[in-house]
Amino acid sequence: GTREGGLQARAVVAAEGAAGAGARLLGREGVRVWPAVQVLVRGGPGLMDRWQGRLGCDFGFPAGGIGWVFPRRDHLAVGVCADRRGVDVRAALRSLLASEGLDRAEVSEMRGHPIPVWDGRRTFRRGSVLVAGDAAGLANPLTGAGVRRACLSGRLAAESLCAFLAGSGKDVRDLAAYDRRVRADLLGELSRARLFARVFFRAPEFFYRVGVLNARVNPWVEQLLSGQKDYLDVFREFVSCAWLGRGISGRGA
Repeated sequence: GTREGGLQARAVVAAEGAAGAGARLLGREGVRVWPAVQVLVRGGPGLMDRWQGRLGCDFGFPAGGIGWVFPRRDHLAVGVCADRRGVDVRAALRSLLASEGLDRAEVSEMRGHPIPVWDGRRTFRRGSVLVAGDAAGLANPLTGAGVRRACLSGRLAAESLCAFLAGSGKDVRDLAAYDRRVRADLLGELSRARLFARVFFRAPEFFYRVGVLNARVNPWVEQLLSGQKDYLDVFREFVSCAWLGRGISGRGA
């Protein structure tokens, strides 16, 4: 209901985030919830100039997690998440702030929020309710990112609703097409990301050297994280390139 009274609809898209009604409707099966905390850091022009045109991602800090520094217009968003129980993410965030020289800046109150990472979920609908984005647990198992899949699942939900309403618009079983489309369009990439994550977080320093410090491989990583390449494409290119080992050993690291 609303302040104006109750509303009725033949179908609903729930996309109100990890703690909303849609997420509760689907439950936790097939989703791993990463604990995460974030603060906003404000400082003088020198601080923002230092981060202009940059963003920071520390994979493997804390162990099995990710730290980040994202610049915004007049402040930095600094946070930590972890895919491991027992990790003190608040202590890890304090360490990250200190390592970046931000612990003496103006820091807002630390806030926690869950990141619902896909871990095998196959159903994204209950009756006439289609669940999208973080509410559906579609965050990336490697990076924790969810915006891209939120947009894609929202588009699939809209297209499924249009097809439903163009038909009879009465039988909610017709909305099962949404589940099929999410599985077909999104789950292949997420399952490969989960496999990559299981390998990556066992030795993040090694994969940082291979994927970030290697000038030949770095563009693939950038395209992978931005959604321009699929995990399967990158894996095939890794396997097929005989120069990969020479590129690493040639650094003299």
